[in-house]
Amino acid sequence: MVTWTATDVVGNTSTIEQKVIVVDNTLPILQAPEDIIIEATSIDNNEVDLGESSATDNGEIISISNDAPEFFTLGDTIITWVVSDSSENTASDTQLVSVVDTTSPEILPVDDLTYEATAMDVNIVYLDNLSVSDIQEVTITNDAPEFFPLGETLVTWTATDVVGNTSTTEQKVIVVDTTTPDLTIPEDQIVEATSIEETLVEIGEAEANDITGISSITNNAPEVFSLGSTVVTWASIDNNGNSTTYEQTITVVDTTSPSIFVPADIVAEAVDPVLNFIELGDATTYDHVGVDSITNDRPDSFSFGSTTVTWTAVDTSGNISTGTQIVTIVDTTMPEIIAPSDVTVEAAGTSNTVVDTGDATIYDIIQVDSVTSDSPDTFPLGETVITWTATDSSGNSATATQTVTVVDTTAPSVTAPDSIEVEATSIDNTVEIGNPVYDDLVEIISVTSDSPDTFP
Repeated sequence: MVTWTATDVVGNTSTIEQKVIVVDNTLPILQAPEDIIIEATSIDNNEVDLGESSATDNGEIISISNDAPEFFTLGDTIITWVVSDSSENTASDTQLVSVVDTTSPEILPVDDLTYEATAMDVNIVYLDNLSVSDIQEVTITNDAPEFFPLGETLVTWTATDVVGNTSTTEQKVIVVDTTTPDLTIPEDQIVEATSIEETLVEIGEAEANDITGISSITNNAPEVFSLGSTVVTWASIDNNGNSTTYEQTITVVDTTSPSIFVPADIVAEAVDPVLNFIELGDATTYDHVGVDSITNDRPDSFSFGSTTVTWTAVDTSGNISTGTQIVTIVDTTMPEIIAPSDVTVEAAGTSNTVVDTGDATIYDIIQVDSVTSDSPDTFPLGETVITWTATDSSGNSATATQTVTVVDTTAPSVTAPDSIEVEATSIDNTVEIGNPVYDDLVEIISVTSDSPDTFP
């Protein structure tokens, strides 16, 4: 507002106001920051330093603003800058912000793989996925074969994002053969010794297999085996030098009893009931390993009858064999018998003479079982031969004879008839003289007289 004042000479004044309006219709001049091309760090969360705009005005700049987002997405974003002056005049300018992705995907370090072979050239190896870092979706490929051969294969991995940025890395896949061959050895054996240190043993055959093939199968078995346990080590080596060893135990045992051949059975004549001294002979033996001792349980002397002598052979492994020898002391010698002396006795009758014959004298080295005779209870007149028999406990018998003679040396008794006196009847008289009375121990053979036929 402009105030006008009029003053006269006497000092009187008058005032009036005049409004002077100065207007600003001139737009400010705005210069947006330069366009920006920035490498993306994410798809939609990229921070961008836009820079500073510049503005001039004939008045006062009140504000400069823009419509930039807090974070920028991948691609182009147009930022509009606006400047306002104190007269509310505004001007604008644009700035192009291009968020681009020219960065190849980041492949995190990948470890080489070592895989145990299961075959020579058809090994299936499962490769782990790569760890890849990228702001966009990434396609991962590799040139791995379907099957891996034994040895080293170089696999190239390629990571490609959606805008075509690529990264590659290499991974070694090493198919190794560290597996020892499968080795099957014969079973442990227990064999009977045929010698103390030279037993032949068929130990059997080992079998081996391996994916690379077997180079050799060996063992350290001796040609012959000694008594006891021997450990045989089998070794199998494949074509990559891997080896497997197993042990087979060969045990040579001696469980065979020695052979024993005892002397022949002996039958000897007894010379005494208990004191019979016999030479048994010697036993012979055989054993694959060796005989330690030969003994028997013979008594010092042998008694009448059978005695079983047990021979025992013990080999060096403690195996025992026995054999028996029977020593039989027999009595085939007849006993000695001496009959009583011959006897002559006076007859007591024709057939009923009792005679004491006496006793026989006997001897036997073992024992007399019985002494008998065939002597009758009574003896007849004349000679009777008695047989005496001695039988020992072994059934041997001997005989001797004794003669018993019954004699009659006693005259018979006879009594003549009584004397007779008869009257003569003639010159030659017949007279009945009667009979005598007679007796004898034995039979009267005859009684005679010298009587005439007639008496004068």
